Amino acid sequence: MFSFIEVYRHHERKYKTAVTLYKTAVTSADLLYFFFRSIFLNSKIFFFYTNLFLVGLNVFKYME
Repeated sequence: MFSFIEVYRHHERKYKTAVTLYKTAVTSADLLYFFFRSIFLNSKIFFFYTNLFLVGLNVFKYME
């Protein structure tokens, strides 16, 4: 039976690539958010839910 560390070492490059891709996706989500916020500034419901969504994403971004 493999221990977690052995499995991690075996797939380390895949995990690091996945984390990098995820961070890139979150960064582009942040940029899209600022772009859409300037368009939908009057829509407070949209603002609230995107804000909540991005706060959630940013929390996971720093939990590696």
